[in-house]
Amino acid sequence: MKRIFHSLTTVALLGLSSASAVASNWDAHWSFAGHGNDNFNGAHHGAFPLSGTGSFEFGKLNQALYYDILKVDSLSIQKAAEPFSLSFWALRETRDYAETLFSKQQSPFSAGMSVSLDGANAIVVDIRNGQGGSIKIKSQQVWTDMNDWHHLVVTYNGSIQAGGISLYLDNQRLDVDVISDNLTGDIGASDPVVIGADSETSYATFNGAIDEVYLGSRAFNSSDIECLYALRDNCVDPISDEPPVIAPQGPRGFEGPAGPQGLRGATGSQGVKGAKGPIGDPGVKGPQGSQGSKGDLGLKGLTGITGNPGIDGRNGRDGKDGNAGLMGLQGPDGLQGPKGVRGDTGPMGPQGDPGPQGLKGPTGAKGVTGATGDAGPQGYAGAAGVVGADGTQGAKGDKGLTGATGPTGQKGATGQKGGPGDRGPHGVVIKGPKGAEGDPGARGPQGYSRYYQEGFSNFSTELAESSTKELSPVELYKAMKAEQTIQDGAIK
Repeated sequence: MKRIFHSLTTVALLGLSSASAVASNWDAHWSFAGHGNDNFNGAHHGAFPLSGTGSFEFGKLNQALYYDILKVDSLSIQKAAEPFSLSFWALRETRDYAETLFSKQQSPFSAGMSVSLDGANAIVVDIRNGQGGSIKIKSQQVWTDMNDWHHLVVTYNGSIQAGGISLYLDNQRLDVDVISDNLTGDIGASDPVVIGADSETSYATFNGAIDEVYLGSRAFNSSDIECLYALRDNCVDPISDEPPVIAPQGPRGFEGPAGPQGLRGATGSQGVKGAKGPIGDPGVKGPQGSQGSKGDLGLKGLTGITGNPGIDGRNGRDGKDGNAGLMGLQGPDGLQGPKGVRGDTGPMGPQGDPGPQGLKGPTGAKGVTGATGDAGPQGYAGAAGVVGADGTQGAKGDKGLTGATGPTGQKGATGQKGGPGDRGPHGVVIKGPKGAEGDPGARGPQGYSRYYQEGFSNFSTELAESSTKELSPVELYKAMKAEQTIQDGAIK
């Protein structure tokens, strides 16, 4: 069996009651409890032209007709002005497929009536004559559920108008659209009633199960429909127009097991993007970055410029005959240059010319040895060495929030102090009056050559002062050479 338990659907087609239009021949009840007999008064038993014995399945009550046809030949000819009512439960197992529930016509376009579902799942009721006239309506609501039984009711009041047809699904009246409303004259259909197909020769059965079919010749009112929907007994009385007395509802039956889970619905469309949230609180300050590594040692300062040679000391004067020559004046000390890198040793100053030999004095006692000439003046101090370049700055520490800047590299070491210039030559002894030949004067100490930025101007001052004195050609030449040397050093 294809299904064991189903939900319930019932369809009821009811005629509007009228004392002058009662067709008692149209009252029947087919329960499909394993047979096709009429349980109402036994006048309208049916047969199964397809299966012979009937195909049944568990139904709304007991069993139900399942993928089969019931044919009933004993109903009278249908009249257009005669009301009728039809009620039944049905369970669909396909949808979007046209199929017929109840028919009393030879074909869909011949005289008679039918209740069907179209390909769009709307419920359609069609009553027509043999001349092409018909009244036809279609429900606005659709029947697509394939999991539960449903109860359908159709009523016709015999007015020969489309507005005389009403539909109810599960005890709720449906809205309808009128497809045609041009029925005239009588119907005159003598064809058998067929439940489950559009005709007795059709093999296109209803795809599902049908149960508890009631056919009435009067109008069932709202109480009738409610009673049928509740599956109570004795809901329809074909003789009386009085509403049935509704007995108390019995206890609820046992609930069947749950049906299989339905297919998962399609994924919904993506939701609209939410508004941007507020800016979060600032994060906790990160730890201080580690201290940058110590910068490399600065480059050694450049060697100071070599000092210019010192000026030759003045020659000592010749001693008097017999007397020791006077000690030559000691040259003034050169100005000390600023402290700097030790300058390279200055070149040795030119040696002073030897003093001219003293005149031979008269012979007498041996003269005292002449005093040693004064040492030549100390050479100017060498220029200060260039200050060493600053060491390169230490690499910047890794960034924390802001790492501490690495310490500045150590300052380059101060250049060494320039060494003293070479000692100048001894002073020149000036020729004294001839006397006893004195011992030659001792050689003056060598002058120190030191050069500094102001050396040239100071020396020029001394040179200017010395120019006021009378110099020998040799002394003048030496002074000019020294001045030129100083100028050359300043230019460099």
